[in-house]
Amino acid sequence: MFISPLDLEKQWWILEGGILLLLNEPSILSIADYSSVISQLEQTWEHFVSNETLCTHLPRKTIYESWKRSKQKHIPFNIYNAPMELENGNLLGELENNRLLLDVISPQLQDIAEAFRDNVVSFSNENGIILDVRGNKELVSGLHASNYVPGANWSESAFGTNGIGTALVTGNPVQVFASEHYNAGGRDWICSSVPVRETLSGVILGVLTVTAKNTTFLLIT
Repeated sequence: MFISPLDLEKQWWILEGGILLLLNEPSILSIADYSSVISQLEQTWEHFVSNETLCTHLPRKTIYESWKRSKQKHIPFNIYNAPMELENGNLLGELENNRLLLDVISPQLQDIAEAFRDNVVSFSNENGIILDVRGNKELVSGLHASNYVPGANWSESAFGTNGIGTALVTGNPVQVFASEHYNAGGRDWICSSVPVRETLSGVILGVLTVTAKNTTFLLIT
């Protein structure tokens, strides 16, 4: 059974094939003044990367912990493009390795893409490598600039704080808004990510992410 993402009373989805999506991360978007929030986040991030004391309630704990992990791993904070991990034959091989999972996930991705027409939906494997991206063509094209494409590595260890990578590290749904991203490549976007688990074992199989411009209110989490 698939529970529509528009059923906001639910905190979980169940997809065919015994895959569970948990949705319970509070969204930063309860704050109405977008321009003020973005400005505060940008200043807070600049203080953080400059090793200055943070004197604000931002960022949220989940994001702050991720920023610290990113800094501890010496991830450059001024890069725009996520690294390409798999291309050509290697990417095709990974897609084939995940064929059964993708056969289950792909129809659900399409349902979500059609429900949220001003967004992009993606699926990444358990290592944070994007396998499928679909949705609004203009936004998909815009995301190419930061390598938000199949084969790119969006794990936290590769690209710092972002929806895909931070959801994998924490094992929880997460929303990353604008300058909550550790790197410049995510600053224009808001990403809501949720781990996809095998129901019986609880093993994370990948991450489903819905992405939009950072001015969009995402009714996902």
